[in-house]
Amino acid sequence: MLCVFFLLLSLLGFSQDMAGEYTVEEKKIEKELQVILDSIRFKYNSQDFVETINLSQKGRELSNSVRLYNYYTSISSLLGNALIQLGDTVQAKEIFEESLVKAEIFRTTSLPKSRRFYALTTANIDLATVLASTNNLDSAINRYKVALLFTDNSDDGGFFIINYNIAELYLEMRQLELAYPYILESKRLANNLNYEVFNASYQLLHGKYYLIKKNFTAAKAMFAKSIINAVATNYSEVLLESYRNLSLAEAGLNNYQAAFELSIKLDSLERSKFELDRIKAVQNATASFKVGEVKRNSLAQIEFEKRESESRRKQDLQQNTLLWSLIALAIAVILIIILFISFSKRKRLNKDLIQKNTIYLKEKEKSERLLQARNALFSRISHELRTPMYGIVGISN
Repeated sequence: MLCVFFLLLSLLGFSQDMAGEYTVEEKKIEKELQVILDSIRFKYNSQDFVETINLSQKGRELSNSVRLYNYYTSISSLLGNALIQLGDTVQAKEIFEESLVKAEIFRTTSLPKSRRFYALTTANIDLATVLASTNNLDSAINRYKVALLFTDNSDDGGFFIINYNIAELYLEMRQLELAYPYILESKRLANNLNYEVFNASYQLLHGKYYLIKKNFTAAKAMFAKSIINAVATNYSEVLLESYRNLSLAEAGLNNYQAAFELSIKLDSLERSKFELDRIKAVQNATASFKVGEVKRNSLAQIEFEKRESESRRKQDLQQNTLLWSLIALAIAVILIIILFISFSKRKRLNKDLIQKNTIYLKEKEKSERLLQARNALFSRISHELRTPMYGIVGISN
């Protein structure tokens, strides 16, 4: 039933909000991704799971960029559910867990809130689906409740699917009191949507609730309504389950004849479905074989990318080493030039100082000679003056 509702999710047109602040290059990639996503949806709805997986690999590679992670989660959703259809829940879980991590990263971008929350809603619903399919019911319910927090308020279809799944899991755990609020919310949303598929599903859900409570009359009424809506939309899964549960309700009311007739009708429907399932099983077996090839090719591609990444890392390391070597060499050359200039300047200053000292010594020697000549001159003049002066002084006396 959970995978059926994933199909409903696609039919409701859960597409990306095309309005957003993307660059010109991103818009070009986004346009290509939208075409790929539409093709993947078509292949999934046609149950061509091999092509779904092939196209998904291409789409995931193209959308593996932070600002395009909303497309990555949408494509991963289809890929993981295709793997669930083929019985590979282990790989589906790994894909959904990776998708949730990408959605959490995408939440930190500045792109429109509707895009960011849609990615988180999708990733949490997908992870809840695979958890429920592996009987981790409590964890699945918690994931669905997280998805409710991020679902757009105007998205009645999304709210219906999440509330329905939570109610169904609580019923499976026989926790009726916890299930009932989600059943009522499913009823309100189904009335708003006014679409037979949702009405048939809600009526089946509410019928199960009454059946567990042993209110067989109310359960019978709900299952009868569910059958009418399921027939109108050719909703075989709900139709079979409604007939099966209606038979139990009739037996609970002691209407064994009616229960027997319903079991005959159910056998007829199940045989028809068995034939379809047999064909589908053959197709799935073929698809699984091809998926194995896809996985091997994917692993080979991953290994090749790892080697390429390691080679690029080594090249980057060599380039960085060369770059730092060149920087160190340049610094050494600059230091040598600075030292050479400093040495040349100092040598020139020393030469100038020697020249100035030589000139100073010469001038000092010259000055000393002039001083000696002057002193000799003054001494002689003084002697020549004193001799006649002594004679004049003597005559005067």
